[in-house]
Amino acid sequence: MSNLDQTDAPIVSLDSEETNVNIILRSTSGTTYTVPKAYAMISDFLKNAFTNDSETVEADLNIDDYCLKIVVDYMNEYKGTEPKAPEPPLHQDFQKVVDDFCFTLTNKVCTEHKMKDLMNAVNYMAIPQFLFILGCKIASLIKGKPIGEIKTILLTEC
Repeated sequence: MSNLDQTDAPIVSLDSEETNVNIILRSTSGTTYTVPKAYAMISDFLKNAFTNDSETVEADLNIDDYCLKIVVDYMNEYKGTEPKAPEPPLHQDFQKVVDDFCFTLTNKVCTEHKMKDLMNAVNYMAIPQFLFILGCKIASLIKGKPIGEIKTILLTEC
């Protein structure tokens, strides 16, 4: 009997995602974050990088520590499946259209004046739902405000 006739070994697809495979994401300062590969696949950037090279388990990213930590927290929170984004236009209070995790996260980012940096990082990582949620947060901050106050909000709160 040849090796081709043996049926003992399971058939594994090269495209299958193992849930126990981790990847390492490295910030611009060299800080590393480990995340399950399946969770990281919400990023189109990482999906392309890791799909084209199955041997790769690390990615050096042009993202600062603060923003990469938040992106990794987001990936871990949603376990590879992005939350439902608010329906445009935003008629309700932001807190009513997103879950508690996104609400808390966006408030923290605004308090620390890092929204612009985070939006750039999420855009770089190509995570469309997360980028949309961040945009909705900004829209909720400026909705109905006079132009002078909008400028102040965008310059000081984001």
